[in-house]
Amino acid sequence: FAVAVALRFILRSRTITSKSFCFAPFYIFVLSIALALFQIVPASMITDACRDRAIKNAAEMIEGIESYQDQNGSYPDSLHAVNMDYAPKIAGIDGYHYARSGSTYNLFFQQPRFLLDDPGAKEFVVYNPDDRHTMVSHDGWVLHFSPEQLVQNQGWYAAQTLETPHWKAFLFD
Repeated sequence: FAVAVALRFILRSRTITSKSFCFAPFYIFVLSIALALFQIVPASMITDACRDRAIKNAAEMIEGIESYQDQNGSYPDSLHAVNMDYAPKIAGIDGYHYARSGSTYNLFFQQPRFLLDDPGAKEFVVYNPDDRHTMVSHDGWVLHFSPEQLVQNQGWYAAQTLETPHWKAFLFD
């Protein structure tokens, strides 16, 4: 369809004899189609590569958390601090977030998604050393549901086990 419209535009533009004819609308049209194709074609490859790099960059932080557990017999209650010493180093990922969960923990980040890649979806990538991943949609649920209810009612509509052990991706709308 886009090619037919472009050809029609070119054929009509040849009949115009004015020297002041402007091709800017045509270029804008072609550019918008190219950007749409860029959103569709390589989007999943770029998303996967960024996710894999953020997971790789989390290894040092996970090693530190596990070292803390070895030395103290439990995982840290919190990692909230003013300065972030472990950064994903990926544009669009603001940082890693840590949440202790009983005798284990979840380390997670929000993965940016391209506009046309499942529009409106939010992807959270979660690490849990015991493969008991929890990613809850609403903080109120944490306060009102029992731990068993939370496992059954997390709010995501799709989950994907990733190639890297102990990592999963969750999609929310």
